[in-house]
Amino acid sequence: MTPPRFTLRHMAAPTLLVLALALAGCASVTPQENLASSQEAISPLFAGTEVPSVQLAQTDETRTQLTHEASVLLQKPLSQADAMRLALVNSPAFQALIAASWRDASEAANSGHIPNPIFSFERMAIGDEREITRTLSFGVMDVLLWPLRSQQADQRIEQTRLKLAGDMVEQLTNVRTAWVAAVAATEQLNYAQMLMKNGELTAELARRMKEAGNFNRLDHLRQQSFYADAATNLAQAQAREAQTRETLTRSLGLDASQRENLQLPTRLPDLPDSPVLEATVLASVSDQRLDIRLARATWLANASASQRAAFDSYIDVELGLKNTNISDRASGESIRGKGFEADVSLPLFNWGGAARDAAEADTLSAQYSLEQVIRDAASDARQSYMSYRIAYDLARHYRDEIIPLQQAIAEENVLRYNGMLIGVFELLANHREQTSSVMAAIAQQENFWIADARLQASMLGRPVMGELMPAQTSKSNNAGDGGH
Repeated sequence: MTPPRFTLRHMAAPTLLVLALALAGCASVTPQENLASSQEAISPLFAGTEVPSVQLAQTDETRTQLTHEASVLLQKPLSQADAMRLALVNSPAFQALIAASWRDASEAANSGHIPNPIFSFERMAIGDEREITRTLSFGVMDVLLWPLRSQQADQRIEQTRLKLAGDMVEQLTNVRTAWVAAVAATEQLNYAQMLMKNGELTAELARRMKEAGNFNRLDHLRQQSFYADAATNLAQAQAREAQTRETLTRSLGLDASQRENLQLPTRLPDLPDSPVLEATVLASVSDQRLDIRLARATWLANASASQRAAFDSYIDVELGLKNTNISDRASGESIRGKGFEADVSLPLFNWGGAARDAAEADTLSAQYSLEQVIRDAASDARQSYMSYRIAYDLARHYRDEIIPLQQAIAEENVLRYNGMLIGVFELLANHREQTSSVMAAIAQQENFWIADARLQASMLGRPVMGELMPAQTSKSNNAGDGGH
């Protein structure tokens, strides 16, 4: 129910109007100002390389420039850093994200302005008298609470900027993981094709030997089974390569022609010589993490809103400056008058308690959310580091132990074959096992680089969780059963 209002009129000078005009602001937020925090936040993702300048394409000239930069990046195999650059200059999703954040920041800035005054014009004619009244009115509480309103607007702007920075870190992390998956899938497809050729060769040899009477039916069927498994693995590798490539295409925002020009490296980067130390990761847990800064900005904004509610929920005052001109057309006399009009809402039915309680609840919720984010930060860092370290150790184990062992076994089998101690089927079976081990090593290497990307996002304060890809394991082959 709307509270009743009474009107008070009194003649006075328009001093409050001057004060209102002095406090009124016209500040706005530009896209580049809004991107400052994001530019700083994503710079660690480009460690050792040049950090691209993030911008919102508002003009045809800017769009043409970004399109040219994208075409230059697509002229060579795309590295992981270049993939992130390509997404920033080419993806409409990034542009939509930047534009939406600019909108939110502009709305927050607008909320910090004092509402515009209202001008009203009234003309009354009674007999020979004519009365013209001009009134300029504005909310007194809006003027008095302007510092709190402006402070809250600044805090809301900071919220939008930090949220944009976190969203961009998350999106770029998704680009990194999509790139890793696509390169790994391409590399594994090459080895799956090797297995297929191996299976075709063994199946053909088994068929000819069976026709010559030198192979029993069981051994022939076993070789056919190896060939069927190789065909299945090849189909799965082809499907994953196509799927990961399309996922990368979407994350980069490529159109059909750009997709045709997309080139990827033939293999994943080598493992680093040593992993990141846990102490380094835990040292990154500070008040400068994006999630902590965002939670704190939310709490401060809600606290400012609660302070405003403590005042303007009780009473509302509107002051109007009046100028009246009364003229008598019969006598030609005219009378002028100046004054003010004050409208005050009386809190008879609604004392604003519910509004104050809601504002206080929002503040408490934001306060406890901040506390929870601070407590979760170290846990997120430890969890991300654990996944990272396990992935690194497994990938290094395959690189330093399993692959060299398989290579040594292959060399010994070649010597045994040359000495006529084993047959061609045993030699080909060992080649299958060695190739399968290499594919499993690639899967472990893929897991490491995905875990590395997620660890960096967690250190910045935007944890990106997800399941790692299960590594392929080498399949045991009873080669001796069919050897000749």
